[in-house]
Amino acid sequence: MNIIKLSKNNVKDLVKLHKRCVKETNSFYYPPDAIEEWLDQITENNVEKQMKNSTWYLALEKDRLVAFAQYSTEDGYLFQINVHPKHQRKGIGKTLYGFVEDKFIKSKCKTIKLNATLNAVDFYKSVGFKKKKKILFPLDKTRLNMVSMIKHL
Repeated sequence: MNIIKLSKNNVKDLVKLHKRCVKETNSFYYPPDAIEEWLDQITENNVEKQMKNSTWYLALEKDRLVAFAQYSTEDGYLFQINVHPKHQRKGIGKTLYGFVEDKFIKSKCKTIKLNATLNAVDFYKSVGFKKKKKILFPLDKTRLNMVSMIKHL
């Protein structure tokens, strides 16, 4: 697996993968209206705006995008890790997480915080995160049930 930093050339592929993850993985945990609104917010323009305030890495296998991560060491926050539905449970997410955690450690972060989607809670627990509390993450019209989590480094 090759891990590279997101560039504007890769944004279209990242958006396509992110939408697929929401449709095929998150849709088992969230109602259709929430999924629809969530998908509407995943756009190239939105990702390009977020690139200014967060860092994104892509995981490639044979030059094909299979996963991505978004985080901010300045904020001590992991925003997301998404793995292509056909590549889940193969260690890609854990490898990508290890890469990201190393960035936090090198930045001298003491903790990593995140809001986990319901389908991702067990994954984050498996890499050492602890549940803090349940939250309602606001979209424009609806709210997503999520779990606030933390890991001490």
